[in-house]
Amino acid sequence: MYQVARTIIGFTFIFLILTTALLLNSANANTKYDHTQISLIKLTISPEEYENHKIIVSGFLVTKEGELPKLYFNSDSYKSNAPDYIYINDFPKEKLTIALKNCVEGCSASIIGVFAFSKYNSPLDLIGFMDDVRKVVFW
Repeated sequence: MYQVARTIIGFTFIFLILTTALLLNSANANTKYDHTQISLIKLTISPEEYENHKIIVSGFLVTKEGELPKLYFNSDSYKSNAPDYIYINDFPKEKLTIALKNCVEGCSASIIGVFAFSKYNSPLDLIGFMDDVRKVVFW
């Protein structure tokens, strides 16, 4: 049982790395922007370091009608109702339709956009915002 769980976790991790690499390659091929791959943990620790940077970040996306989409660390952080999420502004309309159908209870996603922190509240409220979203990949 333990070995099966370890294998599934390993495959999930490899899939995440490959998806992120493909997202980065396709984004760089189609735009003139440089993107930095960053974890939500690093954004939580030092959000000012990534202020107004184009980044790619992965996590647990939750979308609800009438609310901005939120990207959490994982499903546990979503269920705990803690302020460890990023609001996603400028969500591409074609992706929002998909997200509203499939991510109401959450789904895994990688997002490329510009991180904003200082023009919004404090880290006790949320991690920050993703503005000017360029690409969203569900996985």
